[in-house]
Amino acid sequence: LPCLEKRQCPEAEVDARTTGFRTVRVAHARISSSFWRLLLLFLLLTSSHTRPVHAVDYDYPDITLTDIAFGSCHKMKRAQPHLWPMIFQNTTSTTASPQAWLWTGDAIYPQSQLPLATLDELRQAYEDLKTNTTIGYGRFVTQQQPPPLVLGSWDDHDYGANDGGHEVSQQPERAQLFYDFLDLPHPRPTDRNGTYYSVTVGSHDSQRQVKLIFLDTRWHRSPHCIPSVASWFSWSIPRLLAAGVACGTRWISAGLVPVVVFLVDPPLVGGRGRVWDTMDIAGLVPTWCTAKQATATVLGNDQWQWLENEIATSTASLHIIVSSIQVLSTNPAMEGWGHYPQERDKLLHLLLQGPRRVRTLLLSGDVHHGEFLHPNLDGGNGNQDNNHHHDDSGVLEITSSGLTHSCTKGLFGILCVPLLTWFRSHRWRSVRHYYVQRNFGRIHIDWGNDEEEALSSFVTVTIHSAETGEEVLTTGPLSLDDIHNNHHDPNKEWTTAEIAQIVPCLNGHLIHVAYGVMVVVAFLAMYYRGTRNPRGNHKSKRQ
Repeated sequence: LPCLEKRQCPEAEVDARTTGFRTVRVAHARISSSFWRLLLLFLLLTSSHTRPVHAVDYDYPDITLTDIAFGSCHKMKRAQPHLWPMIFQNTTSTTASPQAWLWTGDAIYPQSQLPLATLDELRQAYEDLKTNTTIGYGRFVTQQQPPPLVLGSWDDHDYGANDGGHEVSQQPERAQLFYDFLDLPHPRPTDRNGTYYSVTVGSHDSQRQVKLIFLDTRWHRSPHCIPSVASWFSWSIPRLLAAGVACGTRWISAGLVPVVVFLVDPPLVGGRGRVWDTMDIAGLVPTWCTAKQATATVLGNDQWQWLENEIATSTASLHIIVSSIQVLSTNPAMEGWGHYPQERDKLLHLLLQGPRRVRTLLLSGDVHHGEFLHPNLDGGNGNQDNNHHHDDSGVLEITSSGLTHSCTKGLFGILCVPLLTWFRSHRWRSVRHYYVQRNFGRIHIDWGNDEEEALSSFVTVTIHSAETGEEVLTTGPLSLDDIHNNHHDPNKEWTTAEIAQIVPCLNGHLIHVAYGVMVVVAFLAMYYRGTRNPRGNHKSKRQ
């Protein structure tokens, strides 16, 4: 305060003064000037080191990000020595060695004799992957010059329990092991319940900034409507059978449970019912599933608030959001956001109608195949005939899964292609945009020549064979400029009604099958009863 310099402050109360981020109310002024100088110095020092609420967890302003590689589902016993050299040396005339590697889930598969892997088993699996010289992962993430950023989200096997959710114990300790594996710099985001965090790459003063957002879809996730049995067994054969049973129960719940939801939430009164709301089939499935769906969560309240803030306060030109499980898939056999329709709708509203819309890439893993997914409108067939101006919504999901194994192998491998062919309405632009062999993904960002005109830049995503490195799927160049300018074109804006019509995973598609089975069972029961108790036998017995 100026009067303190002359030691002439009045004894009356002095108005509130603001210093840095804090407000100091001086009550009565005969206070030494040295005290106030020390207080001012303290407040300035502490406020300069205090991060705003919306600060990202990691910031790399000196890197212009142009090339990223990503992938998931890496089994040590099936890993090939050529894989990691191929990923980090697979360059073309337009792409360079990746500056970042993003794990989209299941970096390890711990060899556990228990349904839930112990901390020691997880620690050993992470250590084996980093130190095994034959596989070479550790060498390529540490000896590349410059070394790539290694980031990622965990999934159920990193978590220690197949299909595991909030019921898993020792979550903080498991999270710490995952952070140690990624070798995230300190301080780490360990002050939250979950392994979610954000990273910005690129200068805040330029238009060449990318924001990476890593979600935790395990820590808070509620059980499925019919709880998964995939982690109930410890031996190999029962585990494989249990995983198949879990896929079947998810499929059944997706085909039958929505009927009750539609009955209690009909579209005529503003609800979300679509197909079966006029059918009187109450009691066909248990109503407890409806209650579970209404309260189920994927992220949990704290993570939702964090994510909304990350999107709202972002200054990046491109968002890359990593979710270990698929967001937009209509395939009911696999784990995904589609089994939690309220949560998926909330995410789509945030991305398609949020406070700041930019080009957003969703990266996912888990399913052991590669695929391009898009928020198509209900009734679409994957060719976009029914999606009109939403052919490119600005949100595109890319799944790359199976670095070491694919969905065509194993006990249920014969079902992979039929399921991908049948459940295709979520696919982007072509029903053929999937790949069932081992694969990894690449993202290339072309920022253009003029830094001030970065919004005319493009991003290209490709899926590559993990056998040869050959490009097998590509998005082609996607403009960043179109998404930024969507508010100038009303034909590209999503309405709430349209978001409600995005193809669901829970769609009651097994209702006709259930009716058919019920009719057949009733017919067989009547036939069996008739053969066991023919009318002639009754007459003969009376005589």
